[in-house]
Amino acid sequence: MSRVHAWRILHGAFEAGGLKGKLGTHSMRKTFANRIYEALNFDLVRTQKALGHRNINSTVSYLSFREEDIDSAILAI
Repeated sequence: MSRVHAWRILHGAFEAGGLKGKLGTHSMRKTFANRIYEALNFDLVRTQKALGHRNINSTVSYLSFREEDIDSAILAI
C-alpha cells in the first residue's frame, strides 16, 4: 500500500467520523512512538526495535521528551 493510498483511507475515516482539525500521518507516527516508548518503560533500544528503525537517531527523532521529566530526574539525583 502506498503512503498516498494510506493517507486517503485515513482521511476518509477522519471525515466519516466527523472529526475536525489537522490530520497528519507524521503526528500519528510520533504519537505511536511515544506510546510504545512509555509502554516499554522508556527503554530506547526496545522502542527502536519495536519501530523497526536501524538507526537509534531515527527513533529519537520521533520521541518527545518533556522538560519537566528531565528536570525531575536531575533533581532526584
